This record gives sequence, structure tokens and C-alpha cells, in this order.
Amino acid sequence: MSDADWLDLIHGDADILASDGDFYLPQRFLDQQVSAISKVAKYSAFARHTAGITLAFRTNSDEFAFECAIEPKLSLIRTLAAMATDALPQLSQMRTRRGNRRRYNIGAMISMDVFEMKVDDAPPIRVKANNDLMVFRLDNPDHREVDVRLYFPILESPKIRYFAASGDIEPIRQPDRRMLFLGDSITQGCYTASPSSTYVSQLARELGYEALNQGIAGCTYDARFLDGLSNLERIDQIMVAYGTNDWAGGQSAAQIQQAASDYYDTLTKALPNTPITVLSPIWRGDMDNPEAVFPFEQLDGIIRQAVSDWPDILVINGLDVSAHDSSCYSDQFLHPNASGFEFMAERLTEAFKASGRTNN
Repeated sequence: MSDADWLDLIHGDADILASDGDFYLPQRFLDQQVSAISKVAKYSAFARHTAGITLAFRTNSDEFAFECAIEPKLSLIRTLAAMATDALPQLSQMRTRRGNRRRYNIGAMISMDVFEMKVDDAPPIRVKANNDLMVFRLDNPDHREVDVRLYFPILESPKIRYFAASGDIEPIRQPDRRMLFLGDSITQGCYTASPSSTYVSQLARELGYEALNQGIAGCTYDARFLDGLSNLERIDQIMVAYGTNDWAGGQSAAQIQQAASDYYDTLTKALPNTPITVLSPIWRGDMDNPEAVFPFEQLDGIIRQAVSDWPDILVINGLDVSAHDSSCYSDQFLHPNASGFEFMAERLTEAFKASGRTNN
């Protein structure tokens, strides 16, 4: 296949960068957005990660392959270590009802560097991204036509080149509308072992949209990061999910409300007349922390007040759509696992359908 042909099979991207050696890097953000995000050093490593990007096609092949190149993880390790260090004052105080201290598992975060292949309805296959020729074998000895979706890693920036398959390849028809997801590590999908299981991927599939996942781990309400957003193409609906890091970082209710209000003022001007849905923070293990600046349960009301100038913005209470059970979280604390994301996606789908905000 020519580069132009196989690059058309990539979805969930904002842009595709050509780099040295005929490699291509699919990006979730435009360069102007990356520049804005990178002004805060601890977020820069996440801006190039490929969470939510897929390679989708129909084929009669029994294998396909491409060459892959990945960057050293040193910058990611430094970023995660810095984020954990920044959080230490809060971590010393925050405990769940069971008395378990919050744990940052940097090793688990770094391990989220797998491609996940789904072939029709068969169980997914996960392969670690590496600097080598990557071969994906399909259980397809009769060379029947199958639909293949390859989900890119959540916390990795793989460049690929020389895509090839053992049989015919044709595109899979994609949704004609696209939904933009803005948020933190929960939106990016951090800590889940399955790139296809994030609430972003599941919700977009159920609602009939192609997803553009612009979640950034650790992020808060910050209007600066919307620089360049107006240059995105084909955005038909927006979902925003911030607030948990604002609260955990010790901001006051007034500070969060002002930051959120500034954020939505900028967002509505960048992408006018685009439906916006806000998800207030979901359950977390330390939400009853007596040392918090204000009770966690007040966040939903604070965010509703922040968006009160925009009556068309729909707000969904995150506590109503998330599991209040630590077993549904990969870190038993904050980041949903596959079960937790499924729980969220089902309830979010119901909320969207009730509001009429679907593409089905």
C-alpha cells in the first residue's frame, strides 16, 4: 500500500506528522495545542501520546505488519516522578474509608505501552510497542473478510512506517461525526490495561461518533490549553471532564469556579455552536478526606455554577455515573479499570440518549 492509502486507515487523530526515515506519528493534538500544553513541563510528555487513536480496516489477511519506533521513556519517567512528588503533601493526608493511603504506581503507568488488536468479536490481543518490525497475526486460515481495529498505546508515542498485509485491505466506514473529549488522566485512560475499554472509546461507539481523545494526565481547568482548539476540523460535540485534580491540589471552591468559568468562556468562543457536555468529577477513594479545603461532593454544584452563563451546556454528575467501589479502579482509588469504565460508559450513554445528544 502507498503511504497515503494506509494513513487513511488511521482514526482518532488531529494530525499525522511525517518524521525522519519515512516514519509517521499520529497525533491527538495539533502542533499549536502541543506548544500550549508544553508550557507546563509536567504535561508535555502526555501531549504526544496516542490514546484513542486506531488503525481500522477490513481484510482477508492472516497477518499484517509495520515498523515501529518509540522514544526512550526517560522523559515520561521524569514527568510521572515529578507529578508524584508534587502530590506528596496531599498524599500524606488522604486516606480512603479503609485507611489505605493513596499510591502512585509509576511502573504501572509506564507499562501502558501496548497496541491492542480487536478482530470482529474475538477477544483482544495486546502486544507491547517496541523498536522493531511488529507483526500481528490473525486467526484467519480461510482468509475470510474480517474487521480489524488496532488501538494505539495510551502512554506511548509510536512512530510507524511500511504498513503491509498478507491480503487485501479496504477501509471500514467510520462515523460521519466526531466527538472531542477534553479531560485529565481518567479521560486519557491511564492505568487501564485495555486501550479499547476507556469510557471515551466505549461512549463514542455507543453514541455513533468517532472519538478524539484529548485527555492529559494530571490536568486541571486551564484555559491556556485551549490555544489552537479552534483549528480542529470536524468537531460536532464536546465532552469535558476536569475537577478532580483541582480539588486534590488544594484549590478553593472560588478558585475552581473561576478557573472553570474562564475555561468555558474560552471553549465556547473557540468552538461556537458546538454542543458541550460536562462530566463533574467521579468517585475517588479519599473524597471523605477531613483535611480537604472543602467537601468533594460540592464540586458538582461548583461546576454547575461556573457554567450557568451558558444554559445549553449539559452537566452530568460524575458521582451518579461512577462505581463507588474500589475494586472497579485499577489503583483502587481513582483510575477506573475495564469494569469501572464499562460502568461509567453504560450510565453516560443513558444520560446522553436521554438528552438527545447522539448520532444514532
